[in-house]
Amino acid sequence: MSNEKYDSTRETEIHREQVKEFMLALADDITKRADEHDKSKLEEPEKSVFDAVTHRLKDLKYGSIEYKESLAEMGPGLDHHYEHNRHHPEHFKGIANEKTGLCYRAGVRGMTLVDVIEMFCDWAAATSRHDNGNIVSSIMANMHRFRLGEVLSTVLMNTAREYSMGRNSSMARSGWIGAHPEYRNWVEEVSEKRDEPDFDEKLCLGYYPFDGDFGEVEDRVLKDRIVRVRKSRVCHMCRGPIKVGTRARTLAAVFSGELCNYTWCEDCCRSMASSWNDSGRRLEYRWELGRRRSEEVGLLAEQKPQPQEEE
Repeated sequence: MSNEKYDSTRETEIHREQVKEFMLALADDITKRADEHDKSKLEEPEKSVFDAVTHRLKDLKYGSIEYKESLAEMGPGLDHHYEHNRHHPEHFKGIANEKTGLCYRAGVRGMTLVDVIEMFCDWAAATSRHDNGNIVSSIMANMHRFRLGEVLSTVLMNTAREYSMGRNSSMARSGWIGAHPEYRNWVEEVSEKRDEPDFDEKLCLGYYPFDGDFGEVEDRVLKDRIVRVRKSRVCHMCRGPIKVGTRARTLAAVFSGELCNYTWCEDCCRSMASSWNDSGRRLEYRWELGRRRSEEVGLLAEQKPQPQEEE
């Protein structure tokens, strides 16, 4: 073994050059995207549609019923725009699983990092076109709409603040999105609405909890139903106890070649049923509740399914 002192300079320089090469490749693509952004709006079949609707959108709150109705009026023009512009999650239709009928790699999950950057810049610029534009609200709304998850949403919030992108970007606090005042207001609002009428079982079962998380051809759902619990369990979502005699949703499936079983409590079932009308706000609360409970007992935030008995 040589006693000669090791000099890491060469390896570090090679690493620096490789990182530079990768970053410049991304930067080159971002520059091209910046030059080409929304050019399709300047030609038919899009131009006449945007001429008729764009001025009306300025007075509407992003994500409101009126806003969505105006988008629906755009019909083929908007469809053409989505089809030819990768910075819209709607561009990615995903790949259908023939056995389950579920669609994977759709929406944001089909994007590249460059697509996400252009998408976020589009959101930020759009806030200046609305009198009530707010990049914080846009991130919050799209977090639920496109199921971005708290990590990506937090990254976007940090970026808005760091680069002063979009209206009210100074309100975008750095750090975990769950600490943001507006997010906490949502959690408090949702938590106050637990004593509600019975949930619709069909709406609950219509919500697929793992949309986009699994995508192998062999994956399949074996059983998915609402049952009366005979033995106490732990809810996969909120990590709270499921009491004997209450209703719960049970799902058995084969994912990545393994048999997996999941159970969700009555409150989480109710949040699934209501997700069709509240953009998933209550679901976010239930997942956040589970995250907090997991931290309190020292569990990993990423949960693994528990083996469970047949009903």
